[in-house]
Amino acid sequence: MSAITDKIARLTAEDNGELNGIVNGGLLAEILNDIAASPRTIKVSLTSEQIKTGYSTPVLVIPAPGAGKCICIHNCFGKLNYNTAEFETGDVILLDSETTNELWHIDDMLNNDASVIRPGYRVMQALSENSGVKFNVGDDSEVGDSTLDLHITYEIVSL
Repeated sequence: MSAITDKIARLTAEDNGELNGIVNGGLLAEILNDIAASPRTIKVSLTSEQIKTGYSTPVLVIPAPGAGKCICIHNCFGKLNYNTAEFETGDVILLDSETTNELWHIDDMLNNDASVIRPGYRVMQALSENSGVKFNVGDDSEVGDSTLDLHITYEIVSL
């Protein structure tokens, strides 16, 4: 973030409160691009129905970033909010939405009879250009009524 801080200092010093010249000079656009590219953490809450059908109907959790860009996931963990019944499937999988390559994995996340927090691990980092990320499970489940919160830290990289 120091690059952003340095540019904001330049914005203040060069413009003396007048944004006109700086906007036309592109410094403000550079700052906004830097902020957009900075790593961010999102929380995605999934319902029990989304979890039960996560194999046959994967859920888009990060949309495609646009042409000339890809998503780089830095970290992922899940929190199962246990209700009354475990799921028949256990693993959480994050997939490239275009190639369905497995990107991140959380073992034995869903087949628990208590609330748990588990870290994920990287399986493969290569994403396709302009590809999103989908939530998936090892197999659909007939039972299970808990919810899941996924916390994903990622950045959008210009290629």
